[in-house]
Amino acid sequence: MSDALLGPRIMTKDVEEYTGTFVALANSWPDHKGWKGVPDLPVANAPGIYWESYFDLSGYNKDELTVVPTLMELQDAGPYFFTNPAGPPTPDNTLWLVDVLSMERLNAEEVFTDLVNLNYPGSPGSKLNFEQLPMVNARFTTARSTIGDSSLQTVADAGSLGSGEPTTAAKLWCYRFIVIGGGASGISGGETLQVPATRFLFAAQIIKEPELAHMMRLKRSYELGTNGN
Repeated sequence: MSDALLGPRIMTKDVEEYTGTFVALANSWPDHKGWKGVPDLPVANAPGIYWESYFDLSGYNKDELTVVPTLMELQDAGPYFFTNPAGPPTPDNTLWLVDVLSMERLNAEEVFTDLVNLNYPGSPGSKLNFEQLPMVNARFTTARSTIGDSSLQTVADAGSLGSGEPTTAAKLWCYRFIVIGGGASGISGGETLQVPATRFLFAAQIIKEPELAHMMRLKRSYELGTNGN
């Protein structure tokens, strides 16, 4: 193992933009670039989209090194637009934006089922373990017709639930989940969604832990990856 692997690192992962029109017949948003549509779930009229990729940490994993996060964020400076042909803002003119870094690959439909029940990933009501999610950032947006464009979304609430835990995982999975609508009537077709291109920024310190501490971390990572998923 070379000392050149140790020390601070900054990694980035670009996320493509999304543009789509809801397809009533398919009851889903169309796939676009790296984004995938998730159909309306039985628990609520709230179909959505998600994006998935990962940071490759396998080189550190093979050399028995630990990745300690120091900064995790989504660089997101562009506007979000959701157009509802029904007209003025309604309870359905809302977006839930949830950005996640996970030590394990997630099941998108399970995450959406949690979200529409107001259980964000890693929250007490979620099926996911808090410790395996270093970053979970959530925002709730709604249309604001008072600023001249009823399709432009503005942030009404935001929070963070991530654990910030160090990891020995070979991959750190990146996700963007967007739940569209969520009112009693759901959405019926013809709605359009525009999501700007963004970027995950992951800064970390690469360290060599004592053998026993590293073995215990590997054991815990294995337990988290095989329980409850």
